[in-house]
Amino acid sequence: MNTRLDTVTGGPSASEIAFNIARIVIDFPYEIPSNRAFYFGYGMLVLLMISLLGSIIWQISTLPQWIVFARSVSPGVNLVKIGLGIFADLLVGGGVLSYPFFTGTTWKILLFHRLENSLPFLGAGIPLVVIGLSKLCIQGAWLIRNSNPKIVKKLEIGKE
Repeated sequence: MNTRLDTVTGGPSASEIAFNIARIVIDFPYEIPSNRAFYFGYGMLVLLMISLLGSIIWQISTLPQWIVFARSVSPGVNLVKIGLGIFADLLVGGGVLSYPFFTGTTWKILLFHRLENSLPFLGAGIPLVVIGLSKLCIQGAWLIRNSNPKIVKKLEIGKE
């Protein structure tokens, strides 16, 4: 378990590596850190960021088709699927943006001290939340417009 708040993943820090190198140089006993413990956490973090980036790119590239699909949906199973997709975007984006809360710090401190770790989180969380909110607004406006015929009549009168 990673109990150190200065690192995102468990494993030796730069100071521990330097300390062990110094001990090697002066012929003192030293500890050899495990590569598995050091690289596994960062590998999982990179995998998460690549999957989030792929999800963002895919959702942005298919947004026009999604809008056409969302407008053709009648209440039922497809509407539930769309709602779950929007909820997943907002949940994952909100979870990624709450990363400093889980590390016991703030974005200001994290961006200053650990820029290389916090920028990917910020860069993935903001687009996911924006995509989720935009889909929510598009779908909500379409459902409101279809559920209330008076709004449609007012819009048609305003066009003349």
